[in-house]
Amino acid sequence: MGLFISSLLAQAGYSVPGVDLNQDKVDLINRGERPFDEEGMPELVQKVVSQGYLTASTKIPSSETYLVAVSTPHNGLAKGNSCERTYVISAIDAITEVAKDGQTVIV
Repeated sequence: MGLFISSLLAQAGYSVPGVDLNQDKVDLINRGERPFDEEGMPELVQKVVSQGYLTASTKIPSSETYLVAVSTPHNGLAKGNSCERTYVISAIDAITEVAKDGQTVIV
């Protein structure tokens, strides 16, 4: 989902529908909790969820703009010192199922 960037956008007043494939994470976020510890995140997530600016779902809603914020693990030197792009490609494929002409996808 990119909870950190989603929370910051929500704090700025944007309505952010975050998406994650893991229903347990979605449920935690919708309760104003977070699935990991990071300084400042508990308060921020609780605030933006309670204000209604951040919601989470396992389904991608239609939107004017999509921001892909997924994990890109480093493959290491043995694999050309590159980053794994599988999650990025999967997210883009899922967005293409709901996006329409003229909508923006930020990768």
